[in-house]
Amino acid sequence: MTVEGCLQGSDGNYTLTADSGTIYQLTGNTAELKDHVGHKVQITGNSSGPSAAGSCSESAAGGSQQATLEVKSMKHIAKTCKSAAK
Repeated sequence: MTVEGCLQGSDGNYTLTADSGTIYQLTGNTAELKDHVGHKVQITGNSSGPSAAGSCSESAAGGSQQATLEVKSMKHIAKTCKSAAK
């Protein structure tokens, strides 16, 4: 699966907020992501659906679902993200 969105995070703990609003916790090959935080990227990898109920570690974006995406490859799209929140 391929997802485009805004890359956030640091120190190996990265998330991708897709254009649809879905937030993906990124796992796998995340070493190359640190230089692209705050950029719009396209991630190709394997998704494992919304995370299990009961894990409310970072539900700051009220009601949005979180899925895990294992990174296989990353493509840089733009140096800026259009922010959903104002």
